[in-house]
Amino acid sequence: MNAARAAGGVQLVIDRNRPDIDVDWEQADLADSAAAEEAKCARAGGHIDGMFTAAGIDACGPLEKMGAAAWERVVRVNLLGTAA
Repeated sequence: MNAARAAGGVQLVIDRNRPDIDVDWEQADLADSAAAEEAKCARAGGHIDGMFTAAGIDACGPLEKMGAAAWERVVRVNLLGTAA
């Protein structure tokens, strides 16, 4: 973030929670790709020059106790959310 800012870039964090740093922020759940896309487009100013993605969650517990919904959310956030 600091290197991008020093180079004149504009940063935008898209997350469910407000970041602990001073940066523009849009709230969206990255498991909801339409909401993430809407948040990104609302602030992009017509173009995006670069992107850093760091979305990631885990579904903890024994595999046999993890339901399909938990794994679907992991895939939506970790794979599809970062591509949105």
